[in-house]
Amino acid sequence: MTSRAQRRRRPQPGRRAAPQVPQVDRREAKLLVKAGPTGVPPELSVRRVRWLHRLLALLVGAGVAVPVVLERCGVLRSGAPAIAGGVALLVALEMPLLHSGSRIVRHGPDGQLVSARTATGVRTVDLTALARIRRYRSPGRPGWDDELWLTDRHGVHLLSDDRRLVADLAARFGAADAAADGGRVRISRHAAHRLGLATPSRRYRFVRACVDLALPLQVPMAAGLTVGYAGWLFGALWVALG
Repeated sequence: MTSRAQRRRRPQPGRRAAPQVPQVDRREAKLLVKAGPTGVPPELSVRRVRWLHRLLALLVGAGVAVPVVLERCGVLRSGAPAIAGGVALLVALEMPLLHSGSRIVRHGPDGQLVSARTATGVRTVDLTALARIRRYRSPGRPGWDDELWLTDRHGVHLLSDDRRLVADLAARFGAADAAADGGRVRISRHAAHRLGLATPSRRYRFVRACVDLALPLQVPMAAGLTVGYAGWLFGALWVALG
């Protein structure tokens, strides 16, 4: 005689399991709506990036001129070059984030379009029109922030660390019939290691780790020192000509 619990577990006649409805990510759905079926026009994405670059250049220029003017007017006692260098340092640190995609979605025929939300809005990269693949790696928390820097022939840039995208690119350029694509797309040595198209030596991995560790810090520091010196020079010329 079966127990009551066993009878409950048996499928009851006339009852069917409810079909499982695939869950759709609302954020990806919204991103797809903004991108549209054919993606964001490349000229729009390039124009947005250019305007943001001009805005950042204007911000750096204001960081040089405004502290010097305030110092000459007596509002600031000193420190104009330090303020100018600090503004340039912050802008340089944020430059890679302009092309970084926080979330991507694949669409179009065979998923050839990659749309992502960036600091300048949604932009779309056409994988069939890729011109260059580079790799950007910087110290993160924890480990490394490891991203591929994609550039298509329209001039659209996108940084992404999406694993599915990396796997698809590795399969595409690692296939035996990918010689034509590999000839048209310039893949850096660092990116080829990320895609598994080449095996780095221990010496190269050590040297590259040192470069990836120092470069994201040295470039902003150099920019800060250069702009800080420009601020000091501007103030000195003002005093000499005044």
